[in-house]
This record gives sequence, structure tokens and C-alpha cells, in this order.
Amino acid sequence: VTWTPLHDGTWPVLVINDIALDPNDPDVILVASPGKGVIPSIHDRDTWAFQVGGTGSLSVNSVAFAPGSSSTVFIGSSSAAVWKSTNGGTSFSASSTGIGALDTYSIGSNPLDERELAVAFQGANNGGVYTTLDGGQSWTLEALPPTRYSCVRFSASGQLFAISSGPSSIAPEGLYRRDGATWTSIGPDQGTLYESDLTTMRFSSSDPDLIWAGGADFGV
Repeated sequence: VTWTPLHDGTWPVLVINDIALDPNDPDVILVASPGKGVIPSIHDRDTWAFQVGGTGSLSVNSVAFAPGSSSTVFIGSSSAAVWKSTNGGTSFSASSTGIGALDTYSIGSNPLDERELAVAFQGANNGGVYTTLDGGQSWTLEALPPTRYSCVRFSASGQLFAISSGPSSIAPEGLYRRDGATWTSIGPDQGTLYESDLTTMRFSSSDPDLIWAGGADFGV
């Protein structure tokens, strides 16, 4: 109903790609910025630090706390893949063994097992999803069409979903759901002229069948 800006004139950039809240302290916020790294709130929501943990040169697309943890943080960055902090963002180190320097757009962690992670990556007209079961020590490429992927999320039951943003000449855009080792396209499919250029999704906490997806459609 009402919104309050948390930024002021000191911010080096106002473009923010992602937001993460400390699961144990809602006044601790991490935001992901392009070209200026991770920006955390300090002590309260009115005081902020910039380019922390050696991330100042990174174009950060995604940031997330490990489930229930205030210390373990993962970020996904353009051309620099995945980075990990074990001290709440004070310092980060590369956590990309087995996946190289990917253009990473999203990272998700299984709420039932923090060692199971998924990352979405993309190039000009290709991409995919990598998953790990050991906290990032080894990665497996999922059996998805080689399109651009903009978002990955685990549901409350631990089921993995991914959003493809095309091109639709390779495979349908929209949401994909993993069942075991099989992936199924579940839409929305708006045809070849009005493609579903979705970028984010969330799951209802009270209804396991309810999913929200957001983005921008061609021509709309």
C-alpha cells in the first residue's frame, strides 16, 4: 500500500538485481548490484555499506542466504559464476569448481537440504541449469533444452523449477518443472508472437499448488 525508499544520495548505483533478507534478522539486507557488487545494510535499514567482501568489481545478478543461515551467502555474477561467503558477506571466494566462468542469472537452494543448489545461466541464445548435491564441490548439467535460463527456485517440498527465456525456436519458453530426472514444460505458452519472457517466480507458503511468475511479454 505504501513504499519507503531505503537508498539515499550516497549509493553508487540504483540498479538492483536481487534482494536477500537474513533469515534470522530482518534488518540485515543484502542487495545485488551490477558493477558495484554486494551492498549490505549495517545495523538497520538506513545505513548501508558498498562493494563489500571484495565484490566491487562483480556484476551481481543474484544473492541468497543458505536456508536458516546468517553466515552462508551465495552470489551469482555475470562472467564470474558463483561466489560464496561463510561470514555473512564480509568476504567472498569463488565457488565454481566444475562450472567455470558462467553468466549466472539466478541461484536457488533446496529448503530441505542447503547442500543442494541450482544455478541458471545463459549466453546470447543458449544456456542451461547446473545443480550440485554437495554444496558446490561438484556440478551436474540438468537435462533441459539448451535455451537461456533466467531463474531457478526450489518449492517448499524441494521440487526444482526453472524459467526458460528462449529462444522459442529451440524449445518452449516459460516454466519447467523437474520430476526425478525428467523436466516438463508447464507454460505459460503464448505462441510464437507473444513469448513468455519471465524472469522471476515465487511459491505460496499456504498453497503448494500456487505459483506466481513475473516478467515482460513481447509486445505487452
